[in-house]
Amino acid sequence: MTELNDPRFIRGCLFQRLKRKLNLVIIGVQETEIEQSDTGDKNIIRTIISTLDPSATSNIKTIKRLRTKADKTRLVMVILSTIEEWNRIANTARNRTSRVLHNIRIKRDTHPATRAEWRRLFDVKDKEEKNAENPRCRITIDKRKRQALRDDNEAQEKPSDESFKNHFEIKMNPPDRAALSPPKDIQTYLPITDDPVQPQEVDKALRSLKKNKNSEPSGIPPGLLTLLPIHWIAYDRVSSAKEPDAKENDRTWTWSDNGSGNRSSLPKHRNDPKNCHCDCIDRRSARISNLNVDGTVILATNRDCALAKIRFLSDFCKSSGMVINNGKTKFVVIKGTDEDHQPLINRSQEINNCNTYTYLGSIFCQDSKMNTSIKAQCHSKLAHAVKFESFIKKNNDMSVIQYRLLDLVDVGSKQCCMHRYAVLQ
Repeated sequence: MTELNDPRFIRGCLFQRLKRKLNLVIIGVQETEIEQSDTGDKNIIRTIISTLDPSATSNIKTIKRLRTKADKTRLVMVILSTIEEWNRIANTARNRTSRVLHNIRIKRDTHPATRAEWRRLFDVKDKEEKNAENPRCRITIDKRKRQALRDDNEAQEKPSDESFKNHFEIKMNPPDRAALSPPKDIQTYLPITDDPVQPQEVDKALRSLKKNKNSEPSGIPPGLLTLLPIHWIAYDRVSSAKEPDAKENDRTWTWSDNGSGNRSSLPKHRNDPKNCHCDCIDRRSARISNLNVDGTVILATNRDCALAKIRFLSDFCKSSGMVINNGKTKFVVIKGTDEDHQPLINRSQEINNCNTYTYLGSIFCQDSKMNTSIKAQCHSKLAHAVKFESFIKKNNDMSVIQYRLLDLVDVGSKQCCMHRYAVLQ
């Protein structure tokens, strides 16, 4: 009996592992007729390999099918000459889409014991599915625990993929879409936009805003004050001069040479919300008052439906006096063809394709893979992590334990003083 720590046994295992690195396992290749199986498989495999790497077809040593012929498609084992050829073929297959590679996957060769374990699990799954005691049960395989599981719920209660696709198509593209649109003669009442707004309300809202370092009042997007009528701005300007609301030590008011504050002057500080009155009047007189449609998401199942919805949205914005921000308008295709990734052209508007889409802080990618989304999410937060790490290295001169001890002593002394002060009082 060979011992596990025998040098010859270890060298044999390493040699077998190096040999397995040259093996290329191809999944999804359909089998040909029985009398022409060997020749047909070799021709198909050579066509696939030549599509990925034309120089590797002459270095193929062996092409064979794994296991005996059954009702399922068997795997194809291709043995190459060098590891560099395997890496080139695998990288090309991972980053390329072609009709020849439709439903075909390329993987590394695994240990024979692993292949036997997977074969056993799938045999158990097939046997349980054909068992008469499990007519309505769903049999699945737990890859982590390596065991077959049976779901006692009826399979008929769960909708199939085709039924879900039909349901989603009906919800997204209803056949009676024209009947769902309200007629044009119906007047819709919106209290926020239809009710008249008094100038006093605008003045009160402007007074409640706070100044920040971006030369814009907090809570007001740039350009919103250009939508106000001229008499609102004039009223707010006069009321601000009569009732100044400057705080102490605030550089809001202009000061004379003798140091006394001119309380009747207008605000001159660049961060004051009312400093842009003149600019607002100029913009209002130039009739520049456009609204931007931002944050709108359109879902569609095909390209024609997406164009129809974009055309409908453009007509609605045009009739409502709004414009679409073309610089921020993009579209994402989930598992689409090369034609689906072409730009969407709607009259004079051209919408380009993007690889990712961020919704509520989560990044979604076009390949619909979780690993790609996680990598994109980590890459977007990498700058914050590096900045935090550099800040810690720069400002933390003592060890973590020493810093925590001093922090606890400081907090304890503050609590003790507060307690004594409360008792004495």
